[in-house]
Amino acid sequence: MKLLNHTLLYLSVSLLGVLGIWAVVFYFFMLQEVKDTIDDGLTNYKMFIVHRAQGDTAMLNSDAFSDKNYSIKKYLQHRLCRCWTLTKIR
Repeated sequence: MKLLNHTLLYLSVSLLGVLGIWAVVFYFFMLQEVKDTIDDGLTNYKMFIVHRAQGDTAMLNSDAFSDKNYSIKKYLQHRLCRCWTLTKIR
């Protein structure tokens, strides 16, 4: 085999290895970013629902899931305070 063929073989194998490692690292960083974005969106959605519930108390008395796919139910936490929880349809 000529020296040029050996050089191209080593160069292509090393380039393939570097690109493979970069692809794996990029995948995990993007996966983490997507999860963070979804968590932020759900937190904003929860705050929006709580804000609407403070203005419209009829939402608190409804037991059925509305067209927005959530319901709000009251529960007691350690018998000290009354708290509200959101139930989401999967």
